[in-house]
Order: sequence, then structure tokens, then C-alpha cells
Amino acid sequence: MSLDPVHHVLDEYVLGLSSGGDWVFLWRDPEALAAFQPARLGPFDIVLTKHMLSISLVAILVFTVMSIVAARIRESVAGMRAPRGRLVNLIEAMVLFVRDEMVIPNMGERGVKYIPVFLTFFFFILLSNLLGLIPEIGTSTGNINVTASLAGMIFLLIFILGSIEQGGPHRFFRNLVPHGLPFWLVPLMFVIELIGPVAKCFALAMRLFANMIAGHIVIAALLSLGILFQSIAVGSAAALGAMAMGLLEVFVCILQAYIFTLLSIVFIGAAIHPEH
Repeated sequence: MSLDPVHHVLDEYVLGLSSGGDWVFLWRDPEALAAFQPARLGPFDIVLTKHMLSISLVAILVFTVMSIVAARIRESVAGMRAPRGRLVNLIEAMVLFVRDEMVIPNMGERGVKYIPVFLTFFFFILLSNLLGLIPEIGTSTGNINVTASLAGMIFLLIFILGSIEQGGPHRFFRNLVPHGLPFWLVPLMFVIELIGPVAKCFALAMRLFANMIAGHIVIAALLSLGILFQSIAVGSAAALGAMAMGLLEVFVCILQAYIFTLLSIVFIGAAIHPEH
């Protein structure tokens, strides 16, 4: 066991294609990793990391669960009866919450057609956060590259959906600047309004990353105390603290999925309504 708390949150190579054309298992094998010469595709090493596998697992789980739920709902509708089952009811309640409490209040009826987009973000982030609580799986949302990619998608959606809803890119960029300003203030306001989405999406990425990595570092540090001090009393207190922190992390996992999705809805909602 490593005494370095950061070790528990860093990404790691799991499998890689060597320059000789062989796949090499690298996870927790320092000798293989030291001798590994990766094959490259342009500037990228051809490797699979723990977080890459975690993202793939989350995508498969989300697709599988939603396919099962959709199939059960179709069967219920065809049989003229209400959908039954705990899984179906749970997913239905979460979908209705996102629609009725998040999308419609912030985007209006124009946002209903974009609900599948926000549901995808919500369930992907939620499941990634929760799976990260399982030892050795890895918290992909504790990787700044992952959270930056998610925020980058929101950044693109701000401009794409804003342009679609406002009748074209020219109208979207024209409406960035409030009407009636002095002509000499227009260039400055245009630059400031362009910086706005960048700052908002940067905050999205950093908030999710920082909240998901902080809890793991605290838990790892607490568990390391018993080993460092070689004391049963300290170890017991640290274990209780880690358990309490673990329970708090479950709440944080749900909360951060909600916050990321809600802020994304608010940012995109402002873009598709020029009066905002």
C-alpha cells in the first residue's frame, strides 16, 4: 500500500501497445512500465489507462440500463399498464426531476427537446462519481482532462444551440452585445461577452474536478495516518473519519452531478434566449 495519498487518485497505465507490436499489461507492474516503449499514433501513446476504462465502463452501464428501462416502458405502454419495477421507477423519477425542476424552469418549453442531452450529462457524471467510490476502479471525474472535455462540450453547445435557436451564428453574435450601447463601447462589450462562456465552462471543469478529487485525497490521507503513526488508537480514529468522509462523498457525488447539469442548463438557456 502506498503512503502517498495522491497515488490513489492519479491515472495509471493498464494496457499498452509496445513499439514492437505487442500488448503489454502494465498496471501495478513497475518493471514492465519502466521497460515499456509505447507505439505512437501521432503525438499520442497507444495505451489504455484506468480512467479510460472507467469511462468506457460508465458508458456501457448507462447504455445498458437505459436500454433495459426503455424496453420495459415500451412493454408497459403496449400492454396499456403503468411501468413497474424499482429500476424503472427510479430512472423515471430522476428523468422527471431533470425535466420539471431543472430544464423547464430555466429554459422554458424550448428546452424540452434538449432534455436527452442534459440527461446524458447527468447520468454519465453521476455514475462516474459513484463508481469512483469503489476502490481501484478510478474516479474519471477526478481527472481534469475528463472534466475539461465535458465542459468543452457545454462550451460548444452554448454557441451551437444559441445559433440554432436565434436563427444563425450572425444573430447569435450580434445579440451578445446589449442593444443601445454607445458605439465606442460595443467592441469592449463584445470581447467581454465572448470571454464569459470560457470563464463559465472553466468554472464547470474546475468545480467538478476539485470536488471529486478532494474527498479521495482526504480519505487516503486519513487511512495513511494509522500506518504512519503505527498506533491502533490513531488508526481507529482515522478509519472512523474515513467512513464518515465516505458517506459524505456519496452525497457529494450526487450533488456535483446535479450542479454540473443545472449550471449547464442555465448557461445554454441564456444562450438560446437573447433577451438574457
